[in-house]
This record gives sequence, structure tokens and C-alpha cells, in this order.
Amino acid sequence: VISVLNKPVEDWFNRINYSNGNESGSSLLPNGKLILVQDLEGVKFKSVEDLSPGDTLFNSPTTTSEITSINNEYYSGSMVMIDIETSDVFIAGTDTNEILNTLVVHNFCPQK
Repeated sequence: VISVLNKPVEDWFNRINYSNGNESGSSLLPNGKLILVQDLEGVKFKSVEDLSPGDTLFNSPTTTSEITSINNEYYSGSMVMIDIETSDVFIAGTDTNEILNTLVVHNFCPQK
């Protein structure tokens, strides 16, 4: 981790809702975030805006969930931004539901 910033945010995000059959979770993600999923073509990183209901998310190395819906949502408030070293893969999430509020993401940014 290079830095952790608590930053005010006011923008449109993608609300990804998912379930593993027993529990449900959701994540609010910006465009361009790469998420590890399995779709009809196999396992790969997909940009949030290219996700579809039915894609399988990896919540941890041993837990998966199916995307049930994706909605645009306007968010105004504070968000913690973590700057990870360039092109690293990591598990991101919250502490409210350890498994279903985590996703395997990639922070690759072509602008860097």
C-alpha cells in the first residue's frame, strides 16, 4: 500500500449486487475497476461496466457469488481510496460481511 486517503466523492457508480445462494452482498464500484469473474468465456478480469448478471465473482480464493443485478447509483459522501502499487491484484472489501463484501480486483491503470 502506497497511501490510504479518506476522500469526499460525488459521482455516479455501479452498484453490483450478488449472492452465493445463502447470503447476498453488494459493492459500489467506479467505472474502470477490474474485477475477477468467470463468464461463458472463462475466468478473467472484466471492467465493471462490462459485467453482466449471471457472471460469477470471486469473493475470496474459495468463495464465489453470482451477479444478480447491476444498477447505476449516484453517491455523495466519503470514500476510502487505497493506492496499491501499480498492476497488483488484491482483495478489496469491507468489514461488515467478510466474505460477501469482498471482491478480487486489479488496480491496473493505463494512465500510469
